[in-house]
Amino acid sequence: MIDLVASEWRKTFSLRLWWIMLLIGVVLVALSTLPYLLLSGVAAEEGLNSLDLTQPEALTGLLSTIGSASVVALLIGILSFTGEYRHGTVTDTFLTEPRRWKVVIAKCIVAAAMGVLLALAAAVTVVSMVVLFLPDPHAPVSVSAVLGTTSGAAVVYALYAVLGVAVGTLITNQLAAVVVGILWMLVLEGIIGGLLPSVAPWLPGGAAQAVVGGADQMSPAAGVALLLGYAVALAAVATGTTLRRDIT
Repeated sequence: MIDLVASEWRKTFSLRLWWIMLLIGVVLVALSTLPYLLLSGVAAEEGLNSLDLTQPEALTGLLSTIGSASVVALLIGILSFTGEYRHGTVTDTFLTEPRRWKVVIAKCIVAAAMGVLLALAAAVTVVSMVVLFLPDPHAPVSVSAVLGTTSGAAVVYALYAVLGVAVGTLITNQLAAVVVGILWMLVLEGIIGGLLPSVAPWLPGGAAQAVVGGADQMSPAAGVALLLGYAVALAAVATGTTLRRDIT
């Protein structure tokens, strides 16, 4: 298994895709952070506490933007598996390791590590923007808050990357898998949450928000457990599917 993980790691870093995805994630995080920094003064005058950085809850919201690139983590996982089918390397991969469940696990491990790397890049982006552009006056920024949010984002991104591997294993067509992943995260989950507010906290996005943003409906630990449950369940289904699929 160690050799298989090492092979997947080398395969990942032999392509330009890894740093392209990190760059996209950094841009998304920066765009999510900008409204807090640019509108803080106006928010204070208008009484908008959610953007007034003199309010602790607004500063919590600012730091929570570290977790705003979860869709990129999902795509990292999706592309790690569907790329094998797109480029025709999946046959060689499964001939090298016929036990396909091991390939799925190795890809999950590497994708999770990439998710953690994305979280670190996101944290550096947000902290840099805070240091350079955070307007005075503002609520105090504690190192423990930054570390706590970063660690939460790392867990969320890692689990979303595992979910991505599972989606890519189930839907081997790269375009279809990417569309389904983006559609779920950016459209369908919001629609379901809007129609059924009581269900929203129990969806993957609700669990992620509990971990990174401190949602009131669920504790961070419960959010991690729920997101882990989604990842394990979908990965198990995906593994069972790929074990039976004919790739020729």
